[in-house]
Amino acid sequence: MGRRIGAFFIDAAVVIVVFLVFFFPFATKRTVAETDALPGCNRKFEDRSQVECDNRAIIQLDDDVYEADIGPTAGLNIVFSLLYFGVLQGLTGATLGKLATGIRVVDANGTIANIGKSLIRWIVFLVDGPFSLYACGLFTSLFTKGHRRLGDMAAGTYVVAQASVGRPVVIPGAAPYAPAPAYTGAPGYAAAPPPPPGAAAPPPPGAGAPQWDAARGAYVQFDPATGRYLTWNEAAQTWQ
Repeated sequence: MGRRIGAFFIDAAVVIVVFLVFFFPFATKRTVAETDALPGCNRKFEDRSQVECDNRAIIQLDDDVYEADIGPTAGLNIVFSLLYFGVLQGLTGATLGKLATGIRVVDANGTIANIGKSLIRWIVFLVDGPFSLYACGLFTSLFTKGHRRLGDMAAGTYVVAQASVGRPVVIPGAAPYAPAPAYTGAPGYAAAPPPPPGAAAPPPPGAGAPQWDAARGAYVQFDPATGRYLTWNEAAQTWQ
C-alpha cells in the first residue's frame, strides 16, 4: 500500500505538470482588477485579493491572473488521462508512478491488464477519487481482501509487485486451489476431472504436486525453475 500511495502522488504530479503545459498556451494574463471586470468573474468574499470565475480555468500569482476557457484545457487533460491511465497502463501494466515504485496492474491470472480493464479502472476512479474526496479509493484499498479499490473490483484487476507478474494472484487467507479430486469413475461426477498427469508428463524439476483448479478445469502447479504457475494441457499432454 505504501508503494501504491507513492505511485498516486507521482502520477498526480505528472497530471498537474501536463495541465500546466496545456493551460498556459490558452491562457490570457490580466491583473486582478481586469479579471474582476470580466462577465462571470468576481473577487472572493473571504479574500478580496483573490478572484474566481464561472466556467473559466484560473491560476493566480500575486496580482497576475492567468485565465483560459475551461473547455479546451479540460478536454486536453481528459484525453491525456485516457491515454495515460487507460492505454499506457493497459499496454504496460504501469503508469510512471507505478513504474517508479515497482508495481503493476494485472488480472487474476497475473497477466498485465489490457486496455479495456484499464479504461474501466480509470472511469470508476471518478468514484474512488474526486467524487468521494479520495476516501473511497483509500479505504477500499486498505481494508478489502486483495487491497482492491472499486475500480479494481469492477475491472477484475489487482495491483501487485512487479516480480509477481505472470503468477496467478493469491490472496492471503483464501484457498484458490483445492486438492485434486480423486477420479474413481463412479457416478455422481458432473464433469469428471482428467487423470493426474503422472506418467504422461512428469512434473517440472522442483515443482510441487499438481493441484486441481476448478475455475480453469485443469491441474496447476508452481514451478520454481521458471518462477511461474504452469497449467496442464490435457489435449497437448504438456505443461504450459
